[in-house]
Amino acid sequence: MYAHSPNRSGRWHLLEEHLRGTARRAFEFGDVFGGGAAAEALGRWHDLGKVHLDFQAYLAGNRPRGGDHKLAGALLVQEFGDAALLSLAIEGHHGGLPELGEFTARIKLEENVARARGALTSARAAFPGIDAPPAGEVFPAGILAGGRHAWEHFVRMVFSALVDADFLDTEQHFDSQRAAARPRVDTSMAEMLAVLLRDQERQFGHAAGGLAEARRAIFEDCLEAADRPPGVFRLTVPTGGGKTRAGLAFALKHAARYGLRRVIIAVPFISITEQTAAVYQEIFGGAGQTLVLEHHSGVQAADQDGTAERGPWARLAAENWDMPLIVTTTVQLLESLFADRPSDTRKIHNIAGSVIVLDEAQSIPSHLLGPTLDMLRGLVEHYGVTVVLSTATQPAFEVIPAFKDVEATSIVRDPGRWYRALERVEYDIRLEPQSWDTIAGWLGDERQALAIVNTKADAIA
Repeated sequence: MYAHSPNRSGRWHLLEEHLRGTARRAFEFGDVFGGGAAAEALGRWHDLGKVHLDFQAYLAGNRPRGGDHKLAGALLVQEFGDAALLSLAIEGHHGGLPELGEFTARIKLEENVARARGALTSARAAFPGIDAPPAGEVFPAGILAGGRHAWEHFVRMVFSALVDADFLDTEQHFDSQRAAARPRVDTSMAEMLAVLLRDQERQFGHAAGGLAEARRAIFEDCLEAADRPPGVFRLTVPTGGGKTRAGLAFALKHAARYGLRRVIIAVPFISITEQTAAVYQEIFGGAGQTLVLEHHSGVQAADQDGTAERGPWARLAAENWDMPLIVTTTVQLLESLFADRPSDTRKIHNIAGSVIVLDEAQSIPSHLLGPTLDMLRGLVEHYGVTVVLSTATQPAFEVIPAFKDVEATSIVRDPGRWYRALERVEYDIRLEPQSWDTIAGWLGDERQALAIVNTKADAIA
C-alpha cells in the first residue's frame, strides 16, 4: 500500500510509513498544548482512505482520479465520542476546514459513506492496530467546559499540527534536499537575551541625558516585569522611549524564565515591520542570521518575483514559523489564527508556548476587536501564550466583553512620569475651518514647520 508516487530516486512512499511518520510529528507538535493524543491519532488516520483500490490504481497511473481518501479517517474519528469534532481536521487536511453543517450533510450521502467504510475495513485488515483509540485524553482540561469557541480553537490548533506534520513528512519523501534546508535553530531564549543585553550596553550603556535615562529605566522595568507569571501585559511607553528594544527584552527574558519557545512581534504597518525586523537582525548578527524571521506580504512578493535578498531558509521557515523570533504584521498573525486553508494554518500550532507582542495594539480595527480578543484570551488560557499589548496610547480593551475579566499587568512603573519627561510638543487644536492663506501665514511665522493635509491635491494647492 502506497501513500505517494515515486520520488526522484524512484522510491515509493509506503502508506504505513507515511501514517506513522505523520503521527509522530503531529504528536510532537500537539503535545506542546496538550493536544498530543488527538494529533497523533489524526496523523495515523488522515490518509486511511488511500488503501482503496481506486486510489492505489491512481498512484500507479491506471486511473485519472483516486476518489476521496479523507472520509474513511474522518468516520473513524467519529467512533470516539467527544472526539467527533476532530473529524473536521481530517476532512479538511487538503482543501481546508469545512463548516460543520456542510460536513454533516456530506457524510449522510450513502455512496460516500459506503465507499469510505469499505476503505476503513481494508485499512484495518492491512494495518492491524491502526485504529487503536487515542493514547490519552483527547481534549485538555478546560476545553470542553470552555464552550464552542474553546472547542473550535482546539480543532484549529490540532488541524495545524496535522497539516504541518503531513506537509513535512511528504516533503521528506519527495524533496529531501528541501527538507534538509529548513533552519534548525538550537539557540535558546536565554542566549538570545544575553546577546540583546550586550548590544544594549554597547549602544546605550554610557549615554546620558533625559532621553537616555528614560530608555534605561523603561528597559529595566521590562526586565523586572518579565519574572511575573504568564498572562496579559501592557507595555505603555511614549514615543521615543525605546519600546522596540525594551519589549523584546521583556519577551526574551519572560520566555527564558517560563520555558516558552518563541517570540512573535506583530506590527500593524509593513514599513514599521521592516524597521523592527532590521533592528533585530542587526542585534543578532545581520540579515543573514537565522534567528529572526521577517514575514509579511512585502517579503512574500519579493520571494515570488526573485528580488528578495534573504536566503531560502527564510522562505521555508515562513511556512510554519519554526523560528525563535518572528516579526510579522498584525494582519498576517490574525489571518493565520482565523484561516481555514492548510497552507495558512500550518504555523499556528507553533504559536502555542510563545510570547506575542502586539505593537500599536490600538490599531486593531474596532469591528474585529471581539473575535480578536476572544482568540487572544483563548491562547493565554489554554495554549501557554503571554500577550503584550504594546503602545503609546493604550486602548480600553477591558470594556470589550471578550476581555472584561482579563487582568492586564502593567510592565512599566508610573508610565505617566515618562510621558511628562519626554514631552516634545504642545498641541494647539482649532476646530473651525481655516483658509489656505491663514495656514500659510502660520507656517511662515515658524523657523521649521510641517503641515499634514488629507490629499496630494491639497498638498500641491
